[in-house]
Amino acid sequence: MGLLTPLALLGLGFIAAPILAHLMRRRGIEVRTLPTVALLHRAHAASKRRRQLVDLLLLLVRVLMVALLALAASRPYLPKEAGAIGDEAVNAVFLIDDSHSMRARRAGAGDRGATRIARAIDQALSDLRALPDGSVFSIVRGSAPPEVLLRNSRSLERGERVLRSLREGSSRGPGLERALDLAERSFSQQDHALARHLFIYSDFAAHERADAHRFQDDTRVSLRVFRTDETANRAIVEAGLHRDERSERWIISGRVRSFEGEGASLGLIVRGDGLELMRGETTLDARGEGRFELEFERPARVERLHIELTERGDAIPDDDVVELALMGSPSPRVLIVDGDPRPQRLDSASGFFLTALMSEPDTYRVRIIDEGAFDRSQLEEADIVALLGIPSPNPRLFAEVLEKVKRGGGLLVSLGLRGDPFAYNGLFNPLIRSRFLPAESRRLYGIESIPLGRRDDSPSFGYHYPITSSDTAELLLRSGETVLGAIELVENGRVALFGIPLSDAENDLPYRPIYLPIVLQAMRSIAPPRFERDSIVAGESISLASFFRERQSLTIETPTREKIAVHQSDPAFRRTDQAGVYRLLDGDRTLSEFSAQFSPVEIELSPGPLPTPPETPSEANGRTSEERRDLTPLALSLAALLWFAEGLLRSPRRRPLKRESPARA
Repeated sequence: MGLLTPLALLGLGFIAAPILAHLMRRRGIEVRTLPTVALLHRAHAASKRRRQLVDLLLLLVRVLMVALLALAASRPYLPKEAGAIGDEAVNAVFLIDDSHSMRARRAGAGDRGATRIARAIDQALSDLRALPDGSVFSIVRGSAPPEVLLRNSRSLERGERVLRSLREGSSRGPGLERALDLAERSFSQQDHALARHLFIYSDFAAHERADAHRFQDDTRVSLRVFRTDETANRAIVEAGLHRDERSERWIISGRVRSFEGEGASLGLIVRGDGLELMRGETTLDARGEGRFELEFERPARVERLHIELTERGDAIPDDDVVELALMGSPSPRVLIVDGDPRPQRLDSASGFFLTALMSEPDTYRVRIIDEGAFDRSQLEEADIVALLGIPSPNPRLFAEVLEKVKRGGGLLVSLGLRGDPFAYNGLFNPLIRSRFLPAESRRLYGIESIPLGRRDDSPSFGYHYPITSSDTAELLLRSGETVLGAIELVENGRVALFGIPLSDAENDLPYRPIYLPIVLQAMRSIAPPRFERDSIVAGESISLASFFRERQSLTIETPTREKIAVHQSDPAFRRTDQAGVYRLLDGDRTLSEFSAQFSPVEIELSPGPLPTPPETPSEANGRTSEERRDLTPLALSLAALLWFAEGLLRSPRRRPLKRESPARA
């Protein structure tokens, strides 16, 4: 509290007046009690005690009244905080930084200490409830990517619900700089007459670089800074699982970062479903980083695999543990079944086909067998089956191939020179409505790849099987009006039909530049769906479009075991706020996994400079009265109330006379 005229407090000296009056009233002429009136004094003893109490109350009231009058004369005021709300409705925006660094805890608080984000949400809830009636507000999330969570609302209940949903924080990266721009664009345009007020809740860490932002001049800004004494933090900033298929061993490699100096050692533990599998350690270099590679026998069965630091007690315990994806999106396993396998020679179908696949290194894992070796065990280890030049496959085994395709697998069929189109049409019926027609020997010239939008007039074909495609088929190849390739959807999988040999028998297509793109495009079309990336930064969206096919909806299981439905109409999944492994489910079956990691810069907790709020109108004009709350009216009101109370205490209390009733005869 401040005083504009502090000299007026000298008026407090007048407090002595009521005190002296009270003391003088108590002194008087010495009175001696006569025996004849002693009985009357005893009768009035209770009344005298009551009068003494009233006198004390009068003294207190008069002293307070003089003090309040002196205080009112000094013109007291309360200074408002810069950007304070005031009593009039405002157009407010609450910007909440919920990035990973806001999960830091107070020094020595351990896992149960209040995080920065929890304290920020408590303050935001308090500020929200303090908004004057009629205010409109929006809530903006300040981590990357920034987003508006609630726009132009007047519902206090909705605002509190949105704020509480951010209380646990997230693993998302820094986005405060862009969020400031978004926040200033989020003010209600319909309520432009209301004063704009921007609340910012952040630790303003050095990596945010928010100090360069320039606020709009007509916006009042309140900076709510949440920092902790503890800035020392350790973290596993990178970790990945690699499988050695031949030795049945797993390798976990990655790197850690810590505040300890060069040469310090950090311990690591690998756990599977909570049980310890192995231990290791790494040594920090001059930059405070240490790389590790841990190799161990693959567990017989494990659903959850974690790697964690043995040392604890740092600022953010959440980044000391990383969950590893067990499935991921490995390279598809391709099984080539050739009726006349000669993969070492380029003039065979499997040889040309293998050469095309090898043009994209590490994309496919290929195995070639002959028709006689094809059995159920071979089928179980394949994601895509390519039947090249097989006259007529085993009906029972072919039925199992189609069942695998229904679950999301792929099948490629090229009849070659000895294929039986009627046998294949019967085996495909009724799942596939496209049909192979009997072989023709008339020569065709030129070929067009429909998906690629490319045409090559050089190739010629002497022996081929025309295809009658259904209305649901995707055309793959065409020579003139003759369809030579099509792709059919079979529930959740796909089948590619080629009416030409994939070798150089009766055609010269394998020697043309268009051959590789045709084969690779067909393989991409029938390959089981996979994520473009196995690992993303928390907060990024990831597309599930390739997984839907005939499915209308899928389910994502988050690291917190929450299950979220994703529909084909909007196949992007955006709720990747927490670091960990996300599982894609079709019912109870896991289709694939991907992991979300926190941004490595977020483990740095060093404080950065604060942005500079714009000057308030009073500061710009060199005046300060607009930033004060005048308390003079309050002091005068209280003095008037005491004056009224003093009058009540001084007024004599008259008792009604009691009349005795006449005695009865």
